[in-house]
Order: sequence, then C-alpha cells, then structure tokens
Amino acid sequence: MKTLYNISIALYGIAIKVAAAFGSSKAKLWVRGRKDLWSRLENEIGPNDRPLVWIHAASLGEYEMAKPIIELYRKEHSSYRILLTLFSPSGYEYLKNKKVADHIFYLPLDTRSNARKFLKITQPSKAIFIKNEIWLNHLAELENNAIPRYLVSGIFRVDQIYFRPYGSLFKNALSRFDHIFVQDEASADLLKKNSLENVLVTGDTRMDRTFQNSRETEFPPFLRWLKNDKITLILGSSWEKEEELAYQFYMEKKDQISLIIAPHDISEKRINSIIEKFKEVTLLSELTDGDQKVKNVIIVDTMGDLMMLYRIADLAFIGGGWRNGLHNILEPAAFGLPVIFGPMVRKFPEAERLIQGEAAFKVKDQEDFNKTMKRLISDSELRLGMGERAKAFIASNLGAAEKTMSFIERKN
Repeated sequence: MKTLYNISIALYGIAIKVAAAFGSSKAKLWVRGRKDLWSRLENEIGPNDRPLVWIHAASLGEYEMAKPIIELYRKEHSSYRILLTLFSPSGYEYLKNKKVADHIFYLPLDTRSNARKFLKITQPSKAIFIKNEIWLNHLAELENNAIPRYLVSGIFRVDQIYFRPYGSLFKNALSRFDHIFVQDEASADLLKKNSLENVLVTGDTRMDRTFQNSRETEFPPFLRWLKNDKITLILGSSWEKEEELAYQFYMEKKDQISLIIAPHDISEKRINSIIEKFKEVTLLSELTDGDQKVKNVIIVDTMGDLMMLYRIADLAFIGGGWRNGLHNILEPAAFGLPVIFGPMVRKFPEAERLIQGEAAFKVKDQEDFNKTMKRLISDSELRLGMGERAKAFIASNLGAAEKTMSFIERKN
C-alpha cells in the first residue's frame, strides 16, 4: 500500500508539470513556486541558534486556522522562528509576501527523499499540521527523527478514508502524531473507537481568528459609497449556483436589495461572466475615496477584501453548498450576519450548529432561497436576532488556540 502511495505521489508531480505545460494557471504557479526550492530554503533558513516550529497548512482556509497558533507563538514564545508551508498556489501566492511568519514556502512534494532533505535543511523542533492535512512521508520522517508532531483543529467523520477498509495506511499515519487536537466530541469519540487515544477536544481555532478579525477589521473610507438604504446581501466565495439564485431574486426585488458578489474564482473569465449576467455593476477595484456613484451590484475582483465587506452587509450567502465544499461561514457570523448556504453541508459541523442555534438557513433551491430572503428582508426582528445569535455562537466557542498551545508547550 505504501508503494502505491509513493507511485501516486510521483504521478501527481508529473501530472502537475504536464498541466502547467498545457497552460493551467494554477499548475504553473505550483511548478514555478517550487523552482529552486532547496537552495532558497538553505539560503533563508540555514543554521540558526533559534529553534524553529514548522506549521503546515494546505491553503488559505487552513492558514486561518493556523494563524491564532502562529500569533501565540510570536507573543508568548518569541524565541521560536515560524516556518509556514502551504500546498496550494492560492494560499502561497496570497501569503508569500506578507510577514505572517518568519519563513513561508511551498511544501515539497511528499516523496521520501524530499521529506528527508526538507528536515535536514529546516531541522524543526516540532511540527504542527492543520486540520486533516496529512502527508505520509513527511510525517514518517518526523517520527524517525523523534521530532514532536501535532495535528490541530482536526475534524473526523466515519466516511473518511482513515476509517474505510482500504484506508489502514492513513489510519496508521494518525498514530504517528504525538497528539491530535480535534474540534468536537464526535471526532474524539471516533478516533478513540479506532484505538487512537492521544486525542484532546480543544475546539476550532477559526473561532478565535474570526472573532479577532471582527474586532480589528478596519472600515476603509471608500466603503461608505457601498452602503445605501437597501438591505445588502453579500455573496461570499460564491460559485455559479449561488450567483444564479441571487440573480433571479435580485431581478424580482432590486428595489429592496443591493448585492456584493465576491466570487471564489476572481479570474478575468469569471469576473466577465458575472458582469455579463448582472450588466449594471461596479468593480471594487474601481472604487476610490472620492465621491462617486456606485451601482446596485458590486463585484469583488480583488483578493483579501471579503472580510472588511462583511462589516457593511446585512445578510450573507456563502458559496460551496452545492459543491460539497462549503466556504467559511464563521467570518460572516462573527460580524453578526445571518448566514445562508446550500444543502451539501454534512462535512461542516459548524453549519448544523449555526442552524440549530437559529443563526443560519440552509436552502435547497430557488424557491427555498426566495422564501428565506423574503422573510429576512421583511422581518427586521428576525434578521437582527439571527445576527446576534451568530455573534454569540462565535463568542461562546473561543479559546481553542490557547488550549492547544498550552498543551503543546507543557509537553515540550
């Protein structure tokens, strides 16, 4: 089984290079970002008397989970250097020039030789993997070198590969962690039923991050042009399905609502397709501090600005609920927005918890979405009450980062 895994990793690396050669923009970034990786690692990290903590996050979403841990290290354990690695281009490209860690690199492809070389150069004193980002060779090499290994903000379900008849290799990999910190009791119970005892429920570190963001996010002056006397619906990390539902409702109720559309994909092709659908729009990149007339539909064609826009919205419709990959619903909740999303949320316990707490709605189709929107627009008491309950949900689930860090540093 391990041989098959290694072959699949090698084939994946070849496939990415082929995709890059045929013009895939993400594949090109993946390949380009790993060019001269070893020499860059040696030159930047090199021998150093300060200990290094390696934190790995798959992409931007997992980085948001990692950030409270990184900030606590910088605040309370400043002797450590932080090495942040990412797997996906979207995360790396956004973070590579930001001072969020001492060192930021792509994760080398998970081959045995790469794993050995990576540890020889970086020599971390401990390693922290975020959520379910598990790479077998990197993890095995950490264990071989007796470097403490932790999985943070893990979430586990019975249908995941670890617990399938053919998933023993991945379940055994979980036993290589010194400790696994999980988001909920269901995950802890499942791991313990599978003979994994080094488990602690600490919660979701995103709660800490989103709460902090809601307190610190500034209100840039130019955003005042986006707010009007209508109810503002923001589409966060939307896909075509959410945009189509919002479009149909907007065409019926444009006298009552304004839209902010922040698509998950901000490529020129996707932005142009949204412009073609809605016609009368303003691009966020065109706004300045000066007095200007803004259309009723704003398209967010920039990266990193979604969070500040939650501050001026009244309702949030979050993308991914028809793709089995729901995007971040905790951010709008932290800003006190009622949250709406599609039906495919089984993998996201926070969605069900927000629904149970009467802070969110799950909709299945156009009719359901229209009915929900009409209720929220017409009933301000319902709308504001849901927003308050959303904020309370975040506030009542803080402290995961502190609990996790306290345990890790007590053990070392």
